[in-house]
Amino acid sequence: MELIKYILFGFTDWREVKIKLSTADVKIHFSDALENVASTERLFLLTAFANMATSRKESDRDFIEHVCLELVDIGFLTASTFETCCKGARDMLANVAMIHPWILSFLVRQMDKTDNLMGLGKVFYYFFKFNFG
Repeated sequence: MELIKYILFGFTDWREVKIKLSTADVKIHFSDALENVASTERLFLLTAFANMATSRKESDRDFIEHVCLELVDIGFLTASTFETCCKGARDMLANVAMIHPWILSFLVRQMDKTDNLMGLGKVFYYFFKFNFG
């Protein structure tokens, strides 16, 4: 919850938010928060995160891409949040893709850049199977 408050009210400069989001401490704190809240609150947090991307124009590509990468990380690549967040993250990614279809190409390109290629490949199979298949 602190991360959402921080993003919404803490900074107006996206570069500052991106730096803060990239720190290991914030990622661990957000993962811990998602693990330890009720499922309705977890869905609210993921929805708020995704809504930040869907409400942006394409000119804010950098921000939208970063939010989607965070959703992939939270929902599929982080073992501690996979079980509780994968369906919500999948649904939120689908919502973002409905508004910004180009994000699918971006996410597919990211497969070549990850250390966890097999895990990410399974993510995309799961994502496409249930949303577009």
